[in-house]
Amino acid sequence: MSFQSSVVKFNNLTFGKIVQKGGLQSFFSKIYLPKNAYFLEIGCKDGYALPIINQYFAPQKMIGVDIDTDSLKIAQNRISKEQIKNTEVKPADAQQLPFDSEIFDAIFMFATLHHIPDWKKALNEVSRTLKSGGYFIFREPLAKFYNLPFSKYFDKPAALFDKEDLEEALKLNNFKITYFNWRGIYKRFFHSSVEVVCQKNV
Repeated sequence: MSFQSSVVKFNNLTFGKIVQKGGLQSFFSKIYLPKNAYFLEIGCKDGYALPIINQYFAPQKMIGVDIDTDSLKIAQNRISKEQIKNTEVKPADAQQLPFDSEIFDAIFMFATLHHIPDWKKALNEVSRTLKSGGYFIFREPLAKFYNLPFSKYFDKPAALFDKEDLEEALKLNNFKITYFNWRGIYKRFFHSSVEVVCQKNV
């Protein structure tokens, strides 16, 4: 896989956000995507990742969707404040995306899939709306993560799945994994979260 490097400026971020931003940059450095492409982020929440994706990959057009309209208001304010002219946000259910088939070059999802009750249906929608040869890029905690004290209380997952469940669902939706990595502070001995790049088979 080709590699790409980029420098993204830090703009008045808390330490935690700087760590997250650095983590995304490290993850994105493992990925090559075409310029002037059409991107979607599912579960964009307050829009935090949208400018990072934009600065790193320079898509022609990007859409962020979320089911929480209050979060989308914050995302829209962020887009306006940072003057990101190629990006828009809209409400949408990941289990039934309001887009035509095979229109996106890349789809991003960060810690969202486990909040979707029918997560397999969401993966089916990702595959449906992604072009052949397009990329699905995501980070996700696995069921094992929720063995940690209070994790279910604070995160409130709607679905639990392990690595094998995820791999099987991706395969059934015509994806091949091109990059896989365990992530998190305890990744060497506690495999509870993953970052993955998949390509839709042509």
